[in-house]
Amino acid sequence: MTKLRIRQKGVIMYLVLVSVLMTIVLAGIILNIITSNARFSHHQVSRVQAYYAAMAGVNYAVERLRSGSEASCWPATGIISRKICRTGGTCISVCDPIDDTLPPSISQIDISVSDWAGSPSKRTITATATYTYTP
Repeated sequence: MTKLRIRQKGVIMYLVLVSVLMTIVLAGIILNIITSNARFSHHQVSRVQAYYAAMAGVNYAVERLRSGSEASCWPATGIISRKICRTGGTCISVCDPIDDTLPPSISQIDISVSDWAGSPSKRTITATATYTYTP
């Protein structure tokens, strides 16, 4: 009878050990899923911020061209290339505005306005937001 009890105690110890190991593996898998979802969400937020920053760049260019102000920086004809940067960015021209309200992931917005057959009302405006994703 005593040999049977000793064997039962050994089986219980193995069952506890296996259940602890399964709990650790399951916790690791759940932690991995949570961190990958957090990274993906952060990347998506950076992409959405870049999209809306580029749209803001287009709106900025449209407003500058519409108002006719700053004619030396935003002429009615010709190809225009401007940047919107944060402080410490690569903007070197006096015509390139500095905007400190850009999100930290956006380093600059490149704006280009093409000249289309000399007609100021039919110009193509393209804006590209350069963003960095750091996990």
